[in-house]
Amino acid sequence: MLSLSLEKRVLFLKKTETIITLTVLQSRLIFFLLSDVTRKSELIEKVWPDKHIAITDNNYHQLIYQCRALFTNHGLPSDVIRTVHRHGLMFDLSRLEEHYSLKNSLSNNAGEVNLLKLTKNKLIFMCSGGIILQFLVFIFSVTE
Repeated sequence: MLSLSLEKRVLFLKKTETIITLTVLQSRLIFFLLSDVTRKSELIEKVWPDKHIAITDNNYHQLIYQCRALFTNHGLPSDVIRTVHRHGLMFDLSRLEEHYSLKNSLSNNAGEVNLLKLTKNKLIFMCSGGIILQFLVFIFSVTE
């Protein structure tokens, strides 16, 4: 389903042929998560091997945030990297499988989705402004 190149610092999603460019720290974090290193303390030691003593929780959480944002920017669920309370993290491949199966079922109903988008765009154009527009945008964002 996916492959990681530490050398090139890219994550390749085979199903969609998506290539995600990673930083050194992002690639290390994902590599160790895929290698079943899940404890926070171990991840910090391995991702920052030379500086792990000086790394703060903020550095750790910032890196997780960056990875999740990167996934979101590429149309993937951010909770592929799951926080395990009082333990650390895990890379949840089942979330990718769910995402792809949902995406496939939506593409099977593409006509309905396109109609909804077309209707939304027409209504926004016709009601250009005011409270009605905000209400319609809210309704359509909830139904999507």
